[in-house]
Amino acid sequence: MGKERAWKGKHFLLCCACSLSLLPAFAGCVHPVNQWQGRQDLREAASLMERGAYGASLNESLKVLETHPTTLGDEALFYMGLVYAHPENPGADCNKAVASFERILRDFPLSRKKEEARVWSLTLRNKNDEVAELQKKVNGLKQAAQEKQNQLELIQLEIHERDVKFREAQKELEAKEKKLMEARKELDQLNSRITELEAQLLKFKDVDLTIEKKKRANVP
Repeated sequence: MGKERAWKGKHFLLCCACSLSLLPAFAGCVHPVNQWQGRQDLREAASLMERGAYGASLNESLKVLETHPTTLGDEALFYMGLVYAHPENPGADCNKAVASFERILRDFPLSRKKEEARVWSLTLRNKNDEVAELQKKVNGLKQAAQEKQNQLELIQLEIHERDVKFREAQKELEAKEKKLMEARKELDQLNSRITELEAQLLKFKDVDLTIEKKKRANVP
């Protein structure tokens, strides 16, 4: 009876030892399976990006970054940088792309993507500098154009004011010309009346001379 109990006890300890020895093996199996799933997700992220589904691709990469931050984080960040830098992506953000590539350089110094990330970061930084310089020039041209526009508006306002004054002066001139014509008409009428009166006066003078002559003729 005692021997049976002792054998059962040894059997239990042996089973426990076997179970403990198998745990690392199981853990080793789980890790490759999880990493394999992560790589599948990265492939899906690449496929989505090629199909133009940039938001979905970014979400897949973020998921891998969260679930495999140390083993696949550099590759997830690389795909995120590509999505942010893609020229056809409506939500493209050059600064976020640079941040993703530089995070690889900072957090994953041994990554196989290190040199590619460095090239992308330098390229995008240069592009940012060129864009900033062009934007500066555009802003300068816009400011110059606005100043010219302001000058043009002032000139147009001055022309309008002068046009208004000219029209007022023209109306005043037309009114004066009308008065002048009326005055000339009145003057013509007065001259005509004077001529008539002078003719009548001459007739009266002729009559007076005739009467005077008759008087003289009748004097003895």
